[in-house]
Amino acid sequence: YLPSLGGMGIKKAHGFVHRYKTTKKILRGVRFDASFKIPKNYESSFHRARLAFRHQRVFNGLAGDPNVSMVCLNPLPDDIDAKSVDFIGPILDPAIAKEIAQGNLNPLTKKEISLPARKTIKQLPLAPAFNEFKLLKEP
Repeated sequence: YLPSLGGMGIKKAHGFVHRYKTTKKILRGVRFDASFKIPKNYESSFHRARLAFRHQRVFNGLAGDPNVSMVCLNPLPDDIDAKSVDFIGPILDPAIAKEIAQGNLNPLTKKEISLPARKTIKQLPLAPAFNEFKLLKEP
């Protein structure tokens, strides 16, 4: 979703979360910490990544309406237009979405996935049940 910041490990990240609590304050704290070099557009990229993670479009095979199959994992906030966030996943035709979800279409090319024919494997005989073994007694 987003490249990590150099020098930011799990321990330092936990410290920032514990200290600043909210995303906005954490980003401000990291920006003012001299040990990190933050790219110009990091905050906007962070917010896009967060939207993509929380609200990614997924296939809903249980949707009652056959014309609706792509839904957001979590509802988008009211101030965000669903058409303006194409980075959370494309809005697909329901028939195409279903074929992709079933593994019949390549999600990138939308072309049929053709798998090689399966080889049949000769089934080996099963081992006899435990009680059919002859137990050896020591002399």
